[in-house]
This record gives sequence, structure tokens and C-alpha cells, in this order.
Amino acid sequence: GTKNICTSTLTDYNIAPVTNASSYTWTVSGTGISLVNGQGTTAVKVLTTAGFVGGTIAVVASNCYGNSGSQTMKIYAPITTAPVFAVNSGSDNPTSGVCGGGSYDFEIVENDAALSYTWSAPSGCIISDRMGNTGNPLTVVGRDPFGEYEVVVTFPSGFLSGAVTVFANNTCSTSPVAILAVRSKPLAPGPISGPTTNLCGKT
Repeated sequence: GTKNICTSTLTDYNIAPVTNASSYTWTVSGTGISLVNGQGTTAVKVLTTAGFVGGTIAVVASNCYGNSGSQTMKIYAPITTAPVFAVNSGSDNPTSGVCGGGSYDFEIVENDAALSYTWSAPSGCIISDRMGNTGNPLTVVGRDPFGEYEVVVTFPSGFLSGAVTVFANNTCSTSPVAILAVRSKPLAPGPISGPTTNLCGKT
């Protein structure tokens, strides 16, 4: 069965028969999820209600000598939160000093419920997943060759400012959009502190 279950659905889950097993015990955990039928067999049906937000499904094989270890699978509902841009990731996710003609890395934190992520960048940018795919927007499945949820964005000549955005996808939903503002020039300095009157004779 799928790791993503839409709310208010009936979903099939199954395992291959286990050698020497005579029965199987299935359990589910989480709000708004229940086991409908199939207990004792290799295939069950799981029902979710409108309140389902995520949980687990597990199965144990048994015979007259005892029980096996448990096989567990996490299952997820529609994604309700936007991706999070990674922090403490070196030079990734720059917000200023993004010069036209340059290429910069943008990284997010993994969302277990996501099957893919769709990235967008300002007009004229090229997004690469480091696996031979480019575009703008670009939908990326899985990690890059370095094991990260990251893309490389090449900015066009003359770039001034804009935003890099990303949202997550699964079989039930798309998440809200995460937005990171980027610009080529630094922001203007803050207010100048210091006296403005009675400066005579001061050095």
C-alpha cells in the first residue's frame, strides 16, 4: 500500500506470505484510522476519516511456537505545512549577494509525507536537480547525489531581486508554498547614529 493516505478513504495493505507462519496480527495507530477487515491474513483494509493526520500500520507473523518481529510502516495524510529552508547549511540559501550569472544552492528540510518538491525561481533562472533535470519550475523527486533535498539555481545576467519558492507534493495534496526572498545588492544600511548638532570644536 501507499505511504500517503487521503482522508476518508479505504486503502489496501498486504505482505507476502511468511514461511511457516500460520496467522498474522495487524495493528494501526493514529487519530482517524482503523482496521476494517483482513485481520489474521496477509491483506487488510484500512479506513481513514476526516480527522486523519498520520500514523502507523504494523504486522506480526505467528505460529504455534510464537511471534516474529514486527514490520512497521509510517503513513501520512495530506501535507498541511510549507517546506522549511534549511539553516546552518553553509553557503546554501543566500538572500543577498545573489549575482546575475552565478549559481547558488538552495536546500530544504525533508518532509516525510512528501513524494516530490516543486521549485520555482525568478524569470530567466535555470533550476537543476544535479541529476540531469533542469527547468523553472522544476519538480524534484528524492535527494540529490549528495543526499540532500537541494537544487542549484543559476540566475540570469542583470538579476536584481525576486524569490525562490518551493512546495511539497504527495498523492493527496500539495503543501503551502515556502518563499525565500533573494536579491543581488545588499539592503540599504540602517539609520546613522550620532550627533547632528553642537559639533563645533569636536574632533
